[in-house]
Amino acid sequence: MVDFHIHSSHSDGNQSVQELVKQAAENGITIMSLTDHDTTTGISEAQKLGAEMGVKIIPGIEITTAKNNKGLHLLAYGIGEENKILSELLSRLREGRKKGVTERLEKINQNFKSLGRPQVDIDDVMKIDKTLGLATVMDYLVANGFTSGRDEAYELVKGMKVRSDDITTEYVIDAVHRCGGIVSLAHPFAPRISLRNISDNPEDLRSLCKELKNAGLDGIEVYTPAHRNEDIELAKKIADENGLFAGIGSDWHGPFESRGENIRAFIPRYPNNYKNAFDNMPAEAEQKLIERFKDLV
Repeated sequence: MVDFHIHSSHSDGNQSVQELVKQAAENGITIMSLTDHDTTTGISEAQKLGAEMGVKIIPGIEITTAKNNKGLHLLAYGIGEENKILSELLSRLREGRKKGVTERLEKINQNFKSLGRPQVDIDDVMKIDKTLGLATVMDYLVANGFTSGRDEAYELVKGMKVRSDDITTEYVIDAVHRCGGIVSLAHPFAPRISLRNISDNPEDLRSLCKELKNAGLDGIEVYTPAHRNEDIELAKKIADENGLFAGIGSDWHGPFESRGENIRAFIPRYPNNYKNAFDNMPAEAEQKLIERFKDLV
């Protein structure tokens, strides 16, 4: 089995790299890609552990981009941690995230001040040693007693902008290729952070994918729990029409609350779709992707 979309505690996942690789090995995953948001800091550790545990690790990253002033995520594969072009891109993305988080925390502090509640130390939040985003800020607010739980924290941070609108999807596709990597569109037809935020019309979705193909896109994620049956079918057709590889990924972020999922049972948001996304996936689709990625391991 393979899984090319996994997050660790280096971004918004809640498991360490060691836990992920161990769990992958125990669950029969032979090839995986660690794809943390806007960071590659866990790749070297994953590769070392993978070599020890019999799991091939493909260097990966999920990059935040902007398309038509909406957020889109790209999955980039096969780029080393020390790549200069990627490092410069990630530095710009970090600054954009810091700006968005700072602006939201300033608003939260204004609200807290009016209510006589303690102020959030923004400098302390900026020291968090992982990708700044909704999940990390929510965790900070809960852990430091600023909110009663994650539900209240989410209400405070929802809609927080962490993308940089000048870092477009087309720009990142080109940058990934200049780094020597390949690039896929993550969860293209999911309810959020997808092409559906631009248009829900199937023909528009086809046109948008064609635009990205013309910009150099190599693949789209087809088999993901974020997709309904009809989304999987549409993604397969678009991949075939445009010569794009059909990606496979759980978008695993770790078990949540008291849930007992393992790495092959990512069901926090889409409880009815996991079986369709993986158990019913044609074996030839997995084989094609293994062949496509063989030089990236």
